[in-house]
Amino acid sequence: MKQFPLIHQGSVKNIHGDYAQSPLLFHFSNRYSIFDWGEMPDHIEKKGEALAAFTTGCFTMLERPNVWRELVRPILPLLSPAEKAGLERFESTGMSHHFLGKYNLSGQKLGAHVGTDCIGVLPFKVLRPPFQDGHYDYALYNTKPERCLIPLEAIFRFALPEGSSLLKRLKNPEVVLDLNLDQVPVAGAKFERPLVEFSTKLEPSDRMLRLREAEEISGCGRHEFENLNTHIRLLAYLLQGAFARHEIELQDGKFEFGFGEGRQIILLDAIGPDELRLEYRGMQLSKEVLRRFYRKTAWFQEWESYKKKNGENQSGPDWKKEARAAVGAPPALPPAFKKSISNMYCALANVVADGAQINRPFPEVPELGQVARSLQEFA
Repeated sequence: MKQFPLIHQGSVKNIHGDYAQSPLLFHFSNRYSIFDWGEMPDHIEKKGEALAAFTTGCFTMLERPNVWRELVRPILPLLSPAEKAGLERFESTGMSHHFLGKYNLSGQKLGAHVGTDCIGVLPFKVLRPPFQDGHYDYALYNTKPERCLIPLEAIFRFALPEGSSLLKRLKNPEVVLDLNLDQVPVAGAKFERPLVEFSTKLEPSDRMLRLREAEEISGCGRHEFENLNTHIRLLAYLLQGAFARHEIELQDGKFEFGFGEGRQIILLDAIGPDELRLEYRGMQLSKEVLRRFYRKTAWFQEWESYKKKNGENQSGPDWKKEARAAVGAPPALPPAFKKSISNMYCALANVVADGAQINRPFPEVPELGQVARSLQEFA
């Protein structure tokens, strides 16, 4: 069978199909991206298949009302009135999303137990803001469009580990105010209620936003923006509960949402270790292990220095191409470290499969304890 055409190649995943037709296919590659650099030089074996399995397990969990009752209802006293109302909805119908199931690149739907690096989703429009007069113009979102991506990346935090990007920004009192914090937390702080922030999604570089600007550029009314925040926190609580059953601490992560028909909030994109920061018995099980490895390199120092010196030029469409040429390519990973990273992704896919009550996709992969010990040698 003929494969669906490639319509977008990202640093980690490719999109195949037609934006106007269902299904749209997400093809997860073995590539990875950190530090806003784009595709890094190494490929991680089995990562694409593990991400497809992981996100399948996550969507399977969140669409099941009984999972919401089991994992979120026990923390009911922590929830705001709006979150309690949202939980009641999800305990009845689950959370709405665009996930359709596992597919191959020919658009054929596969069984839940079949190994693949591709999933199908309902297509949502991506309304890219034009760049003019030195900034991006989001006025088109004020027309209240439907079946489109909300141009925000939602970031939640249950913890503030060493190296978190929030630590630097907490020096700004406006950030502290937006997060509704009584005092400035330090590295190692943990939060019962997740902190929520937003960054841009459709600009060349992720730009952190004040809450007011996030609400404005998204085209959300006040009620819609509150509903979006409710979805973010409840989904964060659900995943926190699922991982806690396996002694995994969910520290932070990011989601993407869209407006469906009637402006219903819909969870979009994929949920995977690349979008989360997970810790198991003191060991990071996410892209953070890669970040920590590269922070020790001269390349990282040069990259950070370049971004700091050229910060005012990061809003233009060509800045990253120029930056990559100026700094040079990152160093390659040691082979043994690459193998450990591969096992990490596969082991986490097994954990999520357990929560979704489906077969483990990688039964041959070592358990988390052994994987974590192998990672400690490098990170």
